[in-house]
Amino acid sequence: RQSEHVGGYGAVCLEVCTLLHSKEPQEAVVFREVGHAQQCQLAAEHFSLQELAMDFMEQLETSALKLTKVNYEDLPLMKEGKASKVAEFLKKVKDEVLQPEVDQHRFSREVTSNIAVVIGDLHGQLFNLISYFLVIKERYKDAGFTMLDGSSLLFCDPGIQYVFMGDYVDRGERGVELLLLLLAYKAQCPQGMVLLQGNHETSSLWDRYGFAKELRWKFGRDLSTTQIEKVVELLPYVAVSPGQFMALHGGLSPELERACAGKDGR
Repeated sequence: RQSEHVGGYGAVCLEVCTLLHSKEPQEAVVFREVGHAQQCQLAAEHFSLQELAMDFMEQLETSALKLTKVNYEDLPLMKEGKASKVAEFLKKVKDEVLQPEVDQHRFSREVTSNIAVVIGDLHGQLFNLISYFLVIKERYKDAGFTMLDGSSLLFCDPGIQYVFMGDYVDRGERGVELLLLLLAYKAQCPQGMVLLQGNHETSSLWDRYGFAKELRWKFGRDLSTTQIEKVVELLPYVAVSPGQFMALHGGLSPELERACAGKDGR
């Protein structure tokens, strides 16, 4: 129906759509500017974090792998006007998942599962990440682990945890997609995903090693490095499996050893 000056959009057509996914159908409101039917602005605030994560998972597990550098924009989340949806997702992950973890555990995480899969630097290699998940899925197919709802790749089960060692972006061309997929998994299965912070989780390196350029190429000026940095700066530095191993991106430096001397258990 026609309406004027709705939420700052000016004259728009208001539509109510039914979204179908693996859970119950849900209505969402869509605003279309009059005369610009292709420029549809989806009101992301009508979606929960889990719904946004489910949407991104469905896109990135399958569709993203079929796209080349000349047609990234064919991915729905990359289309013009969709940066606001990505930004809303990033904010919700930060506020609802990562910040509460920092408040409770600070910058370390305990590995509590019987099986921990540790994965090193990915640097924008989405194809490698998908391949790793396929190998892990095949390796433990008979272990009785539960798959994450809506995912064809990820186990979400108390018996297994994934520990990522950081450096998710830069160098490779799929840093945006890779980071969004991992954060979508984290939103849906927070205990099962331990995303550590590496030295490339900072904007001071993104200008030099490519992620800032990738972000501008895919989203223009609609999504900033600052918005992403506010998310990744909340990731922990270290994962510990008591009596088994400790994992952190940069290893144990002499400075860290001196700083932590005599502080067992802290």
